[in-house]
Amino acid sequence: MVCAGDKFNADEEAVAAAARRILLAAAPGRFDCVLADLRGIVRLPTDCNEAWEEEIRIAHGKCNGNKNNTCKQRLSFLSRAGHKVHAFFHARTGPSGCRLSGYIRVAYALLFLYSRGLMAFDLEFLMDPRVGVMPYRATRHTRHFMDETNTLSIFRYFPDSPLVLYGTFYLGLVSGFLLLLGIAPRWQAASIYLVLCNMHSHSYILYDHQDVMLRLWAFFLVLLPLDHVTIRDGFGLRPAAPEQGQTTSWPMWPFQLWRIVTCLVYAGAGLGKASSKYWQSGVALYYCLYDQGFGFKLFDLDWLFNRMITIKLMTWPVAVLEALSWITIWPRSTRRITFIAVVLLHLGIELTMVMHIFQYLSVLGWIVFFVEPNDGRSSNGSNGGKATLLLASPSSARHRTRKTLESILIFVFACLFIIDQLPTGFVERGSPEAMRPFVNKYIHKPRLRLRAKVSPLLKMTGLISGAWHLYTDEPANEMHRYTAVIKYKGGTKPTVWRSPDFSNSAWHVKERNLWVGAYYDYIGWDDDDNVFPAVSALVERLACIYSDNGIAYDVEGGQLVIHPNNTVSSISLMQHWTHGVKPPNDLGWFEPARQKMKTGSTCLYVFNVPDLERPFGMVRQYAYDEDSEYDEQSGCVDYHESDDKYHQIGSFTDDSGLNGNGRDEL
Repeated sequence: MVCAGDKFNADEEAVAAAARRILLAAAPGRFDCVLADLRGIVRLPTDCNEAWEEEIRIAHGKCNGNKNNTCKQRLSFLSRAGHKVHAFFHARTGPSGCRLSGYIRVAYALLFLYSRGLMAFDLEFLMDPRVGVMPYRATRHTRHFMDETNTLSIFRYFPDSPLVLYGTFYLGLVSGFLLLLGIAPRWQAASIYLVLCNMHSHSYILYDHQDVMLRLWAFFLVLLPLDHVTIRDGFGLRPAAPEQGQTTSWPMWPFQLWRIVTCLVYAGAGLGKASSKYWQSGVALYYCLYDQGFGFKLFDLDWLFNRMITIKLMTWPVAVLEALSWITIWPRSTRRITFIAVVLLHLGIELTMVMHIFQYLSVLGWIVFFVEPNDGRSSNGSNGGKATLLLASPSSARHRTRKTLESILIFVFACLFIIDQLPTGFVERGSPEAMRPFVNKYIHKPRLRLRAKVSPLLKMTGLISGAWHLYTDEPANEMHRYTAVIKYKGGTKPTVWRSPDFSNSAWHVKERNLWVGAYYDYIGWDDDDNVFPAVSALVERLACIYSDNGIAYDVEGGQLVIHPNNTVSSISLMQHWTHGVKPPNDLGWFEPARQKMKTGSTCLYVFNVPDLERPFGMVRQYAYDEDSEYDEQSGCVDYHESDDKYHQIGSFTDDSGLNGNGRDEL
């Protein structure tokens, strides 16, 4: 049987006949599902859906037996919804979708190599177990490590091994290069994913949501067709050789999962901004004026960034776009305009903020929406693939088993992502006052309970991220820098160490020193249980440097060894900070918006080195005890006020410099 309305040659008619037999063998409730599968790989007549559906229902005795009458019975709402969901995930894209996956792979590899290439310059300073400021022995005690990182980490078993650290890191770089070339790309994507999971568990305090996005995107790449746009086909510039056998069809479910997570990212960002008083009042970007990472990269536009009218006119559209984009990206009629708006938003981020690769990773997630079933063509168009007699496979036991396993994976991954990332807290905050108790009781708290139950699985697989905030409350508006006063035995004049200050540096200097700047920024958090392990390790490094080998960390013994020839008597570490202020209520829309910042200094750590006659091994305590005061654990109760005059040269109230008295080596 060939349905009317389409002309088929003999081969195509044989294909249609085979498809008809498959559909007739299907149960009535499976008709739409099987039809969707077939349309993903062969060309079928346009009116066969209704004609074959009627014949199938008659054959199964579901209609009145009159073939000339249209079957009136329809599937239930839930059954039809199930068929839509099945088609949503199990439809297939064609050669264009597979080729776009290749371009996505190339873009991701370039971003990964750029980001980790910058980190390679500072890896020793940051993470080396012998001289680093964030060795695993310290960072594993941070609360963020305990709460949010994956539980399977190679560093748990080799915490003080430089070979494991550098081997893991450079394995990621090699995999990134091979992924770029398209050599065993799926294995390289899996390698990068595992490397990122391990590196994130090593020093979680160093990373933010863009690094979580980098890790999740690597996971999705593992599931995509990656054999297009490789070194073998000239990166898409020449046709692939026939023997390469490039993929021409791929199931949509990996792309749909990536789409869902992209929408969860922006649902969190959008709903959070929509329910935030800072974004509602239009002053959110005002606070960015006080952040060292904000500023127009090419030239200063005071009239644009320092006037409330322009600040508000930039703040509100951002909030509206992020609140709606994750909805308007789905209909094909609004997809292109949504994508253009999102790209313009991230272009603005690139031009005004040092956010590394976040904006590019975000755009990469939005590009996935242009991988469509059947390459976006109508169901009766050719998908460019070969129509073969393997049509019998949809009803084979092997195919059904594979479909069942894929459906289980889809269900598990979708549930994990939604439970972990759904921004129910922002839904509650943005609900009307009378609705908040209901939302809290029946939506937000149940999700939190579910998340607590699935967190072990999320951590074990490295898929954990949590709800996405992304500047949803008061945006970052602080700057930090640090000084340390190193005192010596015998009355030698103290040395003042001062951390690098990137607040007034050009954007390319900030970008080059991104990871060092991130470290100094994050240890400035007002969060004792995260800060304490990091600052104690920093003081430890300072002691090793300024003691002229009198103090050293013994990797094999796992302790800090103090030798009798040590010359350092004490080290005090001070944090200096600035903080933005709320805009005055009477500030005019056309008046300069920037106000005088709050400034201050806080003691972070004091290390009094014991005077010894023989070598002494000290086992350092990096974990913060919540039952004790911070000053007692950090030694700040023993801070000497005589150090104030030395720390003053690094404060934001005195930029006179080191007066020839300091060393700036760290």
